[in-house]
Amino acid sequence: LRSPLPSMRGYATMIPMVDKVTPKQQEFVDKIVGGIEHMTHLIDDLLDIGRIEAGVDIEMSPCRVDELARRVMQELRPRAIANGLELAMHLQEAAISPVWGDRVLLGHAITNLVDNAIKYTFEGSVSVGLMEKGSQVVVWIRDTGIGIEAVHLPHLFEKFHRIKRRDTIKIKGTGLGLAIVKSIADLHKGRVWVESDPDRGSTFYLALPKHVSE
Repeated sequence: LRSPLPSMRGYATMIPMVDKVTPKQQEFVDKIVGGIEHMTHLIDDLLDIGRIEAGVDIEMSPCRVDELARRVMQELRPRAIANGLELAMHLQEAAISPVWGDRVLLGHAITNLVDNAIKYTFEGSVSVGLMEKGSQVVVWIRDTGIGIEAVHLPHLFEKFHRIKRRDTIKIKGTGLGLAIVKSIADLHKGRVWVESDPDRGSTFYLALPKHVSE
């Protein structure tokens, strides 16, 4: 499914190079390219979920989640600033214990959660923090966004579940970002959940077992 998409995108973007196009024709070309890009993201997400659930190419080792969170913050800070949002990080004074996990997948999970918070926060801030709670390391992502109604909370991490609201129609997504986070949490014997109030913001939590050295 993914193989022909780069060729399709290439030929679509070349149309204006062959001859002059009208504004309406350019609009159609842009819609085609946008559809191809959406399909590409969707296929990539499906492949990610399939790989995670099958346990393919998983490399487990001791991981410092605080380091992963800092890297994600650096990568996504320009996007937050472009959206007029404050992006802040909160860490407890004591060093955070490592977890046993796949560094790439854990980074992917944190990225999805922070990116999701930025998408659905139209003003205010997104905060990321870590804490130790018993035998777990907990990453939390808090936003001042639109919030989530209670009826949607039980289905939020299901594949292709997207909340339909008038103010979120233009927000692009595959409906798989949070499902990927849940798959990664399950793989690491952890869990993910959310607390939210409509129009007041949400806090997502990702809890992972600490690495116990032998």
